[in-house]
Amino acid sequence: MIRRPPRSTLSSSSAASDVYKRQLQYVHHLTIAGTVSSWYFDPTEPGSPIRQALQRSSTQLFGTACFGGLVIATLETLEAVARVAKNSLRRDSKGNCLTAAACFVMCCFECLLRCLGDIVRFMNKYALSISAMYGENYCTAVGILVDVFRTNGGIDLVINDDLVSGLMLFGSVVT
Repeated sequence: MIRRPPRSTLSSSSAASDVYKRQLQYVHHLTIAGTVSSWYFDPTEPGSPIRQALQRSSTQLFGTACFGGLVIATLETLEAVARVAKNSLRRDSKGNCLTAAACFVMCCFECLLRCLGDIVRFMNKYALSISAMYGENYCTAVGILVDVFRTNGGIDLVINDDLVSGLMLFGSVVT
């Protein structure tokens, strides 16, 4: 059951509504990945693959979508805490940090969290696709994804994804 955000969050960009938007995006992603994998792996399957994929993503895989959203929300919270901690360091009248070492450490920590967040967001997208294709839970799908990266040269997969997404963007702009 999806609950409504509390009444105190009237803004459409509140944290609670962002969580619900993310869950809907992940259910949408699971539905599309399940539909495409049904058409690819068994094109002669009777029934509507879209309806079946939507039913699976709304029932069996809904916990996977929620857990993926929780992982991303946790990382975004840590990034926000690091940003607030960096901004709360004591500064002089010109806005320069009084303790250079603390400022350096906080900048490094914030950069590390952003890099970790980018990696987890990238892996989250593929873990959800694996969940939709094979019906696995989130943690098992991440394990399968790590095995794929380990055995098939993960950097090639990342480069291919980056090149294909740029090419698809260029193709959509040109047409």
